[in-house]
Amino acid sequence: MVSVARRLAGMAGVKIGEVTVILCDDAGIAPVNEAAVGHSGPTDVITLPCEPIPGVEDEPSAEIVVNVECAVAQRPENPSLELAYYIAHAFDHLSGRDDDTPARRTAMHRRERRWLAELGDDAGKLIEDIRLPPAATGGNRKHSQKCPSSH
Repeated sequence: MVSVARRLAGMAGVKIGEVTVILCDDAGIAPVNEAAVGHSGPTDVITLPCEPIPGVEDEPSAEIVVNVECAVAQRPENPSLELAYYIAHAFDHLSGRDDDTPARRTAMHRRERRWLAELGDDAGKLIEDIRLPPAATGGNRKHSQKCPSSH
């Protein structure tokens, strides 16, 4: 995951100190979504830029919170590819871009798909073995047909 994240940061032109990627499920990301952006319920990815620590870091750092449960629901045949897409989207935001209009959203998605194409097979191998409880993959409860998302 580290090499894919570094490559995506480079493609996005992001100069960043440390990036923490947090993997969670719907229940884990919902309170972060509420606290960070004021939206209730789960989403696919949240990007949390952090200021440099004075005297310790020269460059900003970030946390990227990705919803594995959502990735499995959106792309059950290859959730790793979906997670790579979420991380690409996060780096697009960290580069200063926003998806606040349809035109900007389309431009971001186009750019992110290009980055994933450049990653090739590595994008689909972000996490080789994702094991979730049956509920997360449609076992005992139904996941929303589409996670409220950035794409």
